[in-house]
Amino acid sequence: MFQRHTPTAPPTGSVLASFTFDKNAQLPVYWTENADNQSSTHALIVIHGSLRDGDSYWTALNGIKEEQLAWGNKNVDPNLIITAPMFYSTRFNKGLYTAQQLTWGDLNLWQIGTPSNHPANMSISSFTAVSELIEHFSERKLYPNMKNITLIGHSGGAQFVNRYASVVPTEPKHVHVRYVIADPSSSMYFTPDRPITDPSYVNITNCTTYNDWRYGVNKFDLTPYSGKSGKHYFRTYATRDVINLNGLLDVELNGDQQCMALAQGGSQRIGRNLAWWKYINLLGGTEEDVSLFPGNFSNIPNWGDVINHQFNVKLSVVANATHDVTEVFGSPQGVSAMFDSSDLNLGWRPTEAFPIPPMNSTEPQAGSVSDPNGSLANSSSEKLHPMASFLVAALSTATLLLLAL
Repeated sequence: MFQRHTPTAPPTGSVLASFTFDKNAQLPVYWTENADNQSSTHALIVIHGSLRDGDSYWTALNGIKEEQLAWGNKNVDPNLIITAPMFYSTRFNKGLYTAQQLTWGDLNLWQIGTPSNHPANMSISSFTAVSELIEHFSERKLYPNMKNITLIGHSGGAQFVNRYASVVPTEPKHVHVRYVIADPSSSMYFTPDRPITDPSYVNITNCTTYNDWRYGVNKFDLTPYSGKSGKHYFRTYATRDVINLNGLLDVELNGDQQCMALAQGGSQRIGRNLAWWKYINLLGGTEEDVSLFPGNFSNIPNWGDVINHQFNVKLSVVANATHDVTEVFGSPQGVSAMFDSSDLNLGWRPTEAFPIPPMNSTEPQAGSVSDPNGSLANSSSEKLHPMASFLVAALSTATLLLLAL
């Protein structure tokens, strides 16, 4: 997996624009060409992953939009505006950005809101830049009919949206904002609890940074977003329109393999994300049955009162999707997450017939790979997580049942 450091032409139907905001700061953004600002009711902002390929994400989502319109999906605004911000590397993307465009010194710390380091006189959080883009689409004078803004992230971009939805305190008043978080390799935990408690697999005592920011709230120091409690951030996250969208076949070992991430549910994204669903439901004191989801959270607190028992987060699982943006967002569940306001298609759930196996029964010891940004893969000789075997068996059985019909 290689990050993109060379110029690419804007995809057909888009332009690479400079979005200007505070103090003449500019953010490069792939933007729907000739957008009908007066008629549009829906803006979609997609955050690229660590490959820094916003053009590919714009192309994928625009293709899904056109396909859905051709099929007569009435929930898709024909004047949908799709944007894909670019978080350039100051070092590796030289020649691609202008003197006024924001860039970031670290390859992937933009995923957790880190401020830019270019231009030299500006230090602007990536969270702030995206907030400005959301505020732009909520301007009545510019977009008089705008009703919905959807912030989408996949992989590294999903890590961004997970943290953004938790720590950015405000939303525009007169438009609805939805957050779609697809296949992140880690999430921001609000408490020290973790789903894996077997010290022979992940020893939390030795993994001293397991609850530090990006993985938890410890040492979170990002003005103006830091300084609040885990309860505060959980209330912000849980009471928003958040959809956690996951490919059930996202089992490759090419995500974050540090002990901080492994403690969140094993070596694969899908295990971590299913454990995350169990975690936030138990933490929120919901009535959702999460007994078949993975993870040991025996001592987790009940923060139902913290959120006034208002839990708006949803889980949507695409049974036949891997870690692929088109498979995930082009699925019925992905389309529903992007375009349906109600009656969401939430897809797969575990059953007694296909229970999820323990996450830590055959895994290698933690800490052998250091890659918090999901850019390196483990050796193909490593043992498969039991989740992978479970998924192969489940899908094989499903295929046989279909053939028998």
